[in-house]
Parts: sequence; C-alpha cells; structure tokens
Amino acid sequence: METNTRMRVCGIMSGTSLDGVDVAIVDFEEQNGNIDFNLVHFSTVPYSHQLSERLRSIVQPSSQSPDISSMNMLLGDVFANAVNTTIQKSGLSHEDIDLISSHGQTIYHDPIIHEDDSLHQPSTLQIGDISVIAEKTGIPTIGDFRTRDIAVGGQGAPLVPFVDYTLLRSEHSGRILVNIGGISNLTVLKKSL
Repeated sequence: METNTRMRVCGIMSGTSLDGVDVAIVDFEEQNGNIDFNLVHFSTVPYSHQLSERLRSIVQPSSQSPDISSMNMLLGDVFANAVNTTIQKSGLSHEDIDLISSHGQTIYHDPIIHEDDSLHQPSTLQIGDISVIAEKTGIPTIGDFRTRDIAVGGQGAPLVPFVDYTLLRSEHSGRILVNIGGISNLTVLKKSL
C-alpha cells in the first residue's frame, strides 16, 4: 500500500557564531519510505550588535543564571519575530506552516563523560524558548534535539547525521561527511543495500 505524507516545516537555526537566525521554510513529502524536500523560502535575520554581545557574555562559564533565563525568553521572542518576518517575505501565511522546529542557541556543550567526577553529567544547553516561539507565531513548535540526543547517550548533534543519512546515502558507495561548524561532526555512511 502506497503512503504519502506531506508537511511544511519552518526550521530555525542559530549557530555558535552568534550572528543571527537562519529560517528555512521547507516542504517535505514522504512516499513509501523516501523523503523528498523542497526549499520554499530562506532568510537570515541578523542579531543586533547588542544582542550578539550579550549572548557572548553568557556563553562564558562564569555567567549568572538570571541572564541566561532572561536570554532564553528573549531569544524565543527574537526567533518568533524571525519566523514571522520570513513567512511574510515568502508570501505564505501562518496557516500554510504545519510545524516549526527550533534548534535553539547553544550556549554550553559538554557531551563527555568524566570518569573522575561522579556528579558530572554529559550536558548541553540551548536557549530560545520554544513555548515563546509557539505563542508568538501560533504554530506548533518542537525543539530540544541536542538534549534528547545527549539523554540517549549521543554527542548532542542528532540532526546532521539524520539529514546526511536521509539525503546522501547511496546504494553504490560509502561516504564520509564533515559538518564544519562551531562544533564539528563526522558522519560515516556505509553503502546501503
């Protein structure tokens, strides 16, 4: 039996460069286990100098939690505004978007197990509250991808390997893919049979 599932997703990404918010509106269609996609619209919304500097200040290990908490909510608002602006520029309406997925802004990442410290947990922290995004856009919003990956024993970078596997696997040859970012990753794809 043939299955066909379509979804329009608005993805949000802000990298460790702390320079702004990338927003992509993408149509996904799943047919019999294969996923096709089409980029509908893409925008980069830069951070103000003041916001970028404030983010840099809380990335430091000596940061105080009230600043982090406040920035979590503020970035949710910034991300929501970036989505609203991108939807408007694309000529689409909010009703055309099924889902928003937000990676969040990574401000701390330590996925390593420390054998000498029984109280240390592998951890990662992204801010940019998804409840604020959902409220300000009116669109269901998902996130916490890195924390979920850490929770199941991963390194906190689940999206790149999934996308690499989905889009770049081959029946004819194996591949090694490199994601060069603030946190670099390697994905090894064996020849799929």
